[in-house]
Amino acid sequence: MMHAGLQLRQGQQLTVTPQLQQAIRLLQLSSMELEGELREALETNVFLEQDETMDAAPVSAELPASGPTPSLSRPEEQEAREQAAPGLSLAEHLAWQLDMSEISDRDRMIAAVIIDALNANGYLAESRADLLEVLAEEHVSRDELEAVRARVMHLDPVGCGAVGLQECLLAQLRVLDPGLSPGCRGLAERLIGEDLALLAEADLHALAARLGCEPAGIVAALDLLRSLHPNPGAAMSGADTPYIVPDVLVTRREGRWVVELNPELLPRVRVNRTYESMMGQGGAAAGHAAMQTQLQEARWLVKSLQMRNETLLKVAGAIVRHQRGFLDHGDIAMRPMVLSDIAEAVEMHESTVSRVTTQKYIHTPRGSFELKYFFSSRLATSGGGRCSSTAVRALTRTIVESESPGQPLSDGEIARLLAEKGVRIARRTVAKYRDALGIPPLAERQAAGRTSQAA
Repeated sequence: MMHAGLQLRQGQQLTVTPQLQQAIRLLQLSSMELEGELREALETNVFLEQDETMDAAPVSAELPASGPTPSLSRPEEQEAREQAAPGLSLAEHLAWQLDMSEISDRDRMIAAVIIDALNANGYLAESRADLLEVLAEEHVSRDELEAVRARVMHLDPVGCGAVGLQECLLAQLRVLDPGLSPGCRGLAERLIGEDLALLAEADLHALAARLGCEPAGIVAALDLLRSLHPNPGAAMSGADTPYIVPDVLVTRREGRWVVELNPELLPRVRVNRTYESMMGQGGAAAGHAAMQTQLQEARWLVKSLQMRNETLLKVAGAIVRHQRGFLDHGDIAMRPMVLSDIAEAVEMHESTVSRVTTQKYIHTPRGSFELKYFFSSRLATSGGGRCSSTAVRALTRTIVESESPGQPLSDGEIARLLAEKGVRIARRTVAKYRDALGIPPLAERQAAGRTSQAA
């Protein structure tokens, strides 16, 4: 009986693992990329068909709202669109995740050096000895460097910062869904430690004999390895999206905020029941093996799309729940929020949350934003609490807009006014926020004020 149970578990690995990996891959795609993927699948898989009978997206959550429905002024709407603009490079994408992580300033500095040393595929292009030489003035030890490098490798795309293919693949294996069979994961890790040339030949019996397992287990582990990305950084092209269509909609109904998927973007594909039934009546014969494979792929795709929708809705709902104040009152009410806040709320890895929020957009009464927009680092307050950097930027804008045209404020004076409001912030941080808001420096504002007075 125990032997039969083991065989059954092995069979589950062969079906679940590719589906899980396909769901992870689809999760990374933008709505436009997903549309292209589905178009190709419909053209090549006879068991797939368009489904025009799908219902609208399910409601994720209903949250209490306060005050009238907000409306955007033209400058605010333009700023919202600019904040949503995609096209981050690999280095920028990794740096953003570090900014949205609980990490010390020293570790962030070390990580910046590591990220700067990555090649286009995401691998470390310089030796660790060279990196330690760059960091010599900071007295960074090798163990310290390795600890930060391990953290970089677990950002999205997972595996960036590795020194070789084996380390890169191992990093990706270790962040896969916890529901993945530990036996399959463990066997895949052992395969990575083998001669890669032997893996390329895919000699199942030789590998099974060497590792002391059944060939079926080798098949499942190899399928898992093929789903990983040998060049994780190459996926970050940095290409701009020509236009933005929101994946998630937030509306106010009867005094509550409602989060739902955009029904216009829901993938409308299903398995053709007639063809599926025909296969069940005798399609399992040896001559129909290719058709059986197509049917299984069609089922996996439909299930993976369902998992993608559920994950996107779950993450978006958690973000809106955390940032409900933004919907009610705007940027100035944005709460500090980092990747771990949402990861813990939805019980996912931080790299998965980053993957879900990249090139996925949400439309609110305050404009359309990339989901990334709602994350912001935490600044200390004089009362011992934390405030959002986004809220501080909004407060900085308000201070500058209320300054006297003839006597504009310096960055130091703005920092002092923010301190009076309880925000502890350095002058150089004010300068960074001011630049990000497109506010000219003091000299230019003084010159503009003199010109205005002369006119």
